[in-house]
Amino acid sequence: MRQVGPHLVLYGLRVSVDGADDEVVGIPAVGACMLHQLEPQLFVSSDNVVDLGCGAGFDCFVASGLVGDEGEVVGVDMTDEMLSKSRALADELGLNNIEFRDGLLEELPVEDAWADVAISNGVINLCSDKKKAMAEIYRILKPGGYLQFADIANSKPVPQAAVENIDLWTA
Repeated sequence: MRQVGPHLVLYGLRVSVDGADDEVVGIPAVGACMLHQLEPQLFVSSDNVVDLGCGAGFDCFVASGLVGDEGEVVGVDMTDEMLSKSRALADELGLNNIEFRDGLLEELPVEDAWADVAISNGVINLCSDKKKAMAEIYRILKPGGYLQFADIANSKPVPQAAVENIDLWTA
């Protein structure tokens, strides 16, 4: 197998985001842990960071401190309530290197190859089209960029009745 660009390796699992059988294209992942548990040396001052499903912005605020004034953080969320809350908190904290954008993981409002690091805490599993979400994450990462996420994983197919029951996905 030939590696092309960044790759995803989680506990020995390689995941293709482009559907190729003979090549693996993915994103390097930095373990399954929350951002505030990461070691600071994983982030470099001046990094561009995207928080996928940022909610109230907590991980964005931590990332802001890790990348310093030279770095930028973009939080993406699909709910007006969370975006409003995260923007208000960033203003209250005086953080000028964070921007919050309305969007879905399947259609990220971020430029191609902009991010050095993409982070997510419990959101990728909520996406209806995970392959599209992973392809979008790959699109926004610079060559050599990292994905750090914590999420729920299931190696067996989810029964159709469970897929169609929104309460199981959002409760």
